[in-house]
Amino acid sequence: MLNGWMQKRLANIQALRGFAALAVVSAHLGNLTHYDPNIPVIVTKAGVFGVDIFFVMSGYIIASVTGGERWGRIYPFAIGRIWRIAPLYWLLTLPELPWRSIVAYARDGALFTNWEYYLKSFLFIPAFSPGSSLLAPALNQGWSLIYEMAFYGTWLAMMLGPRTHLLPKLMVGLTCVFLSGTIAPEGSVWRAFAANPIIYEFALGVMIAEIMALSPAPVLSRLQNSLLIVAAVLLMVVLDSQFAVENRLWIFGLPAAVMVAAAIDLEKSDCRAPRWLCFLGDASYAIYLIEAGMIAAVAALLAHLPGLPASVKLLTIGLAAVAAGCVVHVLYERPLMAWRRRSDGSLGSSAPLARPALADRR
Repeated sequence: MLNGWMQKRLANIQALRGFAALAVVSAHLGNLTHYDPNIPVIVTKAGVFGVDIFFVMSGYIIASVTGGERWGRIYPFAIGRIWRIAPLYWLLTLPELPWRSIVAYARDGALFTNWEYYLKSFLFIPAFSPGSSLLAPALNQGWSLIYEMAFYGTWLAMMLGPRTHLLPKLMVGLTCVFLSGTIAPEGSVWRAFAANPIIYEFALGVMIAEIMALSPAPVLSRLQNSLLIVAAVLLMVVLDSQFAVENRLWIFGLPAAVMVAAAIDLEKSDCRAPRWLCFLGDASYAIYLIEAGMIAAVAALLAHLPGLPASVKLLTIGLAAVAAGCVVHVLYERPLMAWRRRSDGSLGSSAPLARPALADRR
C-alpha cells in the first residue's frame, strides 16, 4: 500500500513532464530546411528522449495511483485512462483524413480513402503509415499512445489478481509481448510494434514506484540528485549518435529512469520545481500532440518573411508550438477534466480514481 507521501501530487514529476515536452519540441525543430532553407540544420535525435521520460513516468504513476483500495477497480481505471488519453487525440486526428485527401488530390488527382488505416488510428491499433514502413497513426505522435494503451492493457490484466509481485508480473507480460514480436514475420506490423525494447521503460517506472514507496525519506542529497539529473541529460545528448530502435532502452531509457528517480528524491527533500515549469507539465500532453503540426504551419508561414534572421525564426516557431499546446490545455483539457470530475462526483462512483492527487497528465 502506498504511504501518504506517495499520494501527494509531485511538482517535480509535473516539471519533468514539461521538460520532456520541450525536449520533443526541440527534436522536431531539428530540420526545417524543407520549409525554409535559411534555417540551419540541427542534426540531433537527442530531443526524442522526451518520449522515454514520459514512458518511465507513466510506469511510475500508474503503479502509484493504483494502490490500496484502488487496486482491482478495473472499470474506473480503464475509463479514467481513456478519458485522459482519447478525447484530445481523437479531436486532433479528425482533420487528418480530409487533410490527407486534399494533399493526395493536389499531388495525384485522387482522394486519400484508406479508411482501415484511419480507423486503426482512432482505435490505437498499430499500423504502418500508408506507403511506408513507418509505424505511425494518422496523427504521427500517436505512435507513443499505442504503447501506452498496450501498457494499460497489461496493467488491467494484472489487476485481475492480487497486488503482489508487480514488477515480476509486468516483466513477464511485457516479455511475452516482446517475444511475440521477435517471432512475427519480418516486415510485419506486429514485429515493428512489439519487438521494440522501449516497452520495458514502463517497467523501469514501476520499479521506481516500488522502491520509492519503501520510505518517505530522501536517499541522496539535493546536490547529488541535481547532479544526477544533469549527468543523465548530458549522457543522452552524448549518446544521441547511437540512437536506434534496438538500443533505445539503454541510451535513453535508463538515463530517463535516473532522472525520474532523482526528481522524486528531490521532492522528498522539499526541493520543488518552479510553478511555470509545472504548468508546462500540466500542458505537456497537449503540447506533445499539437507541436509538430504547429511547427510545420509556422515554419511555412515564416518562410515568406525572408528578412527575419534564422535564429529569430527558429525561436518563434518553437515558442508558437509550445504556446499553442498551452492554449489547448487551458481552453480544452482543463474544462473537459473539470466537467468529468463534476460528473463523477455527482454519480458518486469512480470519483476517487478519476481525480488522483498524482494524476497522469501526459
